[in-house]
Amino acid sequence: MINRCVVLLAMMAVAGTALAQTPSPPPQQPQWHGHEQWKDAAQWRQKMKERRMERLAVLLDLTPAQRQQVQSILSDEHAKMKTAMQQVEQAMKQARAAHEAVRKETEQKLAGVLSPTQMKKLQLLMPEHRRPPFMMHRMGMEQMPPPPGPGPGAQ
Repeated sequence: MINRCVVLLAMMAVAGTALAQTPSPPPQQPQWHGHEQWKDAAQWRQKMKERRMERLAVLLDLTPAQRQQVQSILSDEHAKMKTAMQQVEQAMKQARAAHEAVRKETEQKLAGVLSPTQMKKLQLLMPEHRRPPFMMHRMGMEQMPPPPGPGPGAQ
C-alpha cells in the first residue's frame, strides 16, 4: 500500500512538473504571401510569372519548344495589354478633366442667372449630380428624394 502511494506521488510530481513547464511555441511557418519573400516587386513578379508558366507547362504537357512559343506569345500579350491599359488610364484622366471643365462652366453660367442665395440652395439640392452615375447606383442614390410638400393625392 505504501509502495502504491509512493508511486502515485512520484507520478503526480512528474505530471505537475510537466504541466508547469510552458510549452515551446510551434516552429515558425514561412510566410507565403509572395511579396514578403522577395526584396522588390520586380523580382516577385518575375517569380510569379515563372510559376505560372511552370503550371501551364505541367497542365498542358508542353514540350520545351511549345513552352518557349507559349511563353513568347504570353509575353507579347502582356506588353500589348500594358500599353492598352495605359491608354485607358490616360483617356479616363482626360474624361475626368473634361467633365470637371463642363461642370465649372455650367456653374458659372448659372451664377450669372441665379442670385447667390439661389446658388447656395442649388448646391444643397444637387450634390448627387457631382458624382458619376455608377457611383450613385452603388451608393443607392439612383432616385432623388421626393420634393418637400404635400404628397401625391393631397388636395
